[in-house]
Amino acid sequence: EDGAVTDAGEVTLKEVLNDDWDRVIALRRAEGDDRLVASNACSLAETRINIHATALAICVAGEIVGFLMYERLTEEGRPHAYSIFRLMVDARHRGRGIARAAIRHVIDRLMNDPELELISICYVADNAAARNLYGSLGFKEIGLDEDGEMIAEFRP
Repeated sequence: EDGAVTDAGEVTLKEVLNDDWDRVIALRRAEGDDRLVASNACSLAETRINIHATALAICVAGEIVGFLMYERLTEEGRPHAYSIFRLMVDARHRGRGIARAAIRHVIDRLMNDPELELISICYVADNAAARNLYGSLGFKEIGLDEDGEMIAEFRP
C-alpha cells in the first residue's frame, strides 16, 4: 500500500482506547528512529500518570498507522499552551504525507481552544525532515531545550 495520501481527509485521529494498545505498540519505527522517538509502549504508559496527556492513533482507511501524543501545559500554569511530544508513523507507511496530515489535524483540534496561546514541538536538532515538516506547517524554531533538542512553536 504505497503512494502519497493525497487528501488529508484520508487521515483521521482517534483517541487510543484500551483495545487499541496492542495495535499501537505493534507499530514499527523506521531504522534508526529509536534515537528520535520513545517507544509507543513507554508513551502509552505515560498516559496513565500524566492526566494532561492525550494519546491519539493516526489512522488511514480505519487502519492504525501511527501514533501521536500531546499535552496541555496546565502544570506549568499555561492551560492554553500545548506540547506535541510524540509523533511516529509506522515504517511501512512513511513518506506518504501521513505525519503532515496528522499535525494539521492536531492544529485544527487545538485551534478549538479560543484562548490558544501556542503549540510547541521538539525534535532532534539535526533531523532535517522534522525541521522541514514543522517549518512548512508554520512552526518557528526558538532554540534548544535542556536536552539539546530543537523547540519549535506554532502561534495562532
